[in-house]
Amino acid sequence: ISADEAMITSLVQRLDLMNERGTLADRWREIKIAADELKSRLDLQASQAIGTEKNRPFSFSTDNSQTRVGLTWDLPLNRKRDRNLYRRTLINYNVGIRDLQQYEDTIKLNVRRQLRDLEQARVQYPISVAQAALAEEQVLSTRLQLILGMPGVRAPDLLLAYNDSREALSASPSDSTSFEVM
Repeated sequence: ISADEAMITSLVQRLDLMNERGTLADRWREIKIAADELKSRLDLQASQAIGTEKNRPFSFSTDNSQTRVGLTWDLPLNRKRDRNLYRRTLINYNVGIRDLQQYEDTIKLNVRRQLRDLEQARVQYPISVAQAALAEEQVLSTRLQLILGMPGVRAPDLLLAYNDSREALSASPSDSTSFEVM
């Protein structure tokens, strides 16, 4: 996978990032609600009551009816609390945008770091295999020199060759490198 494909995949498929985007959308809705509260409001109230004649429950008459109509107009004269709430929602939305951008940047940084680590492991693996093979050859060579009684070769040299071989095998990227999905 290329670096660009990895970035796009990580930014599209991550559920935690989708949750962050949903939180930002909620903040946008809060702005719309706060903006609606700043508008003036005109309410119309109407009621109709139709009465009946005495002791006749189904004898409705317009003579005994009442009609009421009223208007309530709420002018935006003193809306300091609503203006402050609107400003606060705008600020929260901008903070949310910055938080989302920082979250996306963190994801991109982690993807780059993981791709770099994978590339390093790809390059390091053949080197580690060659190093382990050379260390094993050193063990065999030292053992043969000890068996043949070559001058200048001692038992601690064999122990040192075994130790080098063990370290070369344990330093292999397949054993020591782990990758975390973020």
